[in-house]
Amino acid sequence: MLHAYEQPAFDMAIPDQGIWLLSRFHDPFLTVAGRNLFGDHPSFIYLLLVPVYWVFPHTETLLVVQSVLIALGAVPVYLLARYLLRSWALATCLAAAYLLNPALQQTNLEQFHVECFETPLLALGIYAAVVWRPRLFILCVVLVLMCKEDAALYTVPLALWALLRRDRKVAGPLSERRRSWRASTTSSSCRRSSATRVPTGGGSPSAGSGALCGQSCVRRASFGAT
Repeated sequence: MLHAYEQPAFDMAIPDQGIWLLSRFHDPFLTVAGRNLFGDHPSFIYLLLVPVYWVFPHTETLLVVQSVLIALGAVPVYLLARYLLRSWALATCLAAAYLLNPALQQTNLEQFHVECFETPLLALGIYAAVVWRPRLFILCVVLVLMCKEDAALYTVPLALWALLRRDRKVAGPLSERRRSWRASTTSSSCRRSSATRVPTGGGSPSAGSGALCGQSCVRRASFGAT
């Protein structure tokens, strides 16, 4: 599909190669990008996909996982609407509106991105904040923070709302941890990015899907030979 639309496989190759290397207990250094998997973004949520790659270590796994995660976002949307509106019909309509959103559909077709984790987690976090399930709320916030450094910004409204309307013992520390997390991950990402560079002879990261896929195959062949 990417070849038909003349799109490079850069965003697909990065998580595929990094998760594959982690599943084989290797250093997740990306030949397609010239840096560590966590050098650009501290997407530690990828670690949850390592066991999946033990069973089915293929690129298609990422596409299936992304579709499932995006679809799961309809569940908390339905539950929240059912809780607030007291109508299963209206809740079903809102869940359907979420699934039929053109922006969401396009996101699912655009290779693979870590934001597919954030969508259902944020929806579930909002639901947990409204019905007030503190443990579920904390779990969602922690998992969102594991997606990307700028994901910390999404937790601010949730933490402030919970701070004002719910339990300050829970929301207060979460807000403080959110600020410290963003500061630490941003600085560490900058250090890793400055400490690594594209190997000699390497081209531009966006050189095209053919070169990237070729490099991705080389990484598997080289580790298989050893």
